[in-house]
Amino acid sequence: MTTFQLVATPASQSLDRRPLSLNIVLCLGVLTLARLLAAAAIPLTEDEAYYRLWAQHLSFGYFDHPPMVAWWIAAGRTLMGDTALGARLVSVIATTLASLVIIDIGQTLGFSQRASERAGLWYNAMVLIGLGGAIVTPDAPATLFWTVTVWALAKAWRSGVGPWWIAAGAAAGLAALSKYSALFIGPGVLLWLLSSNAGRRQLLRPWPWLALLIAGAVFSPNIVWNANHHWLSFSKQFSRIAPSAFTPLHFLDFPATQFLLLNPLIAVFAALGILDLRRGGSAH
Repeated sequence: MTTFQLVATPASQSLDRRPLSLNIVLCLGVLTLARLLAAAAIPLTEDEAYYRLWAQHLSFGYFDHPPMVAWWIAAGRTLMGDTALGARLVSVIATTLASLVIIDIGQTLGFSQRASERAGLWYNAMVLIGLGGAIVTPDAPATLFWTVTVWALAKAWRSGVGPWWIAAGAAAGLAALSKYSALFIGPGVLLWLLSSNAGRRQLLRPWPWLALLIAGAVFSPNIVWNANHHWLSFSKQFSRIAPSAFTPLHFLDFPATQFLLLNPLIAVFAALGILDLRRGGSAH
């Protein structure tokens, strides 16, 4: 079975798992320690100080964003005090957790341990993660919960166990409570399912729809908060995506921006890997 078929076709068989290699444990450990030291030493940025003010008055929503970043800062300050490290603690830990989840996604989808661990390591080499992994922004929880959503979907796809969809829905709801861009998860999953016969059959089962309900339930406190505050954060954020005029330049601007943010070297290898999968290459 080729890698592309393996990724695209659900299967119920268990996969051979091995513990993390010593190299990846050491790499992630050093990266985490470096981020903790940087988080403690670097003064808060203006945005971080702004979010810290939110954490002093916990709520289900704020002017610019949903509430997760404030909750994370409050949790870190409870553990480490009202310090720069306290504000950033959960965000730094989340970067490491996301790396581990990515490794497990690779193994769940049938990739080798080496390829899976490389994916987890390269995640840390992305520009936004490499430079932003030591600070706290709404992107930190959004990235973690988005990754966990994909992880749960991979588990559901590979195992055929329906309750994994519930976990995916809960994680997607938490991602939306982190940043409104996570609302694109739902349409993305729908397009993924519609792209294959096996996916379309999934839509005939209750699990994807239950996941959608769970995601909505988790996100609903922010909807209620917005309803009680004149749709404040919805108006602030969603007004930014209102179209003004069609310009073909954006078709070039978007992939160029993604290429740079991903890290040009990683972007090249990622493109080559996708081409190899399409040709039926190996999972190693």
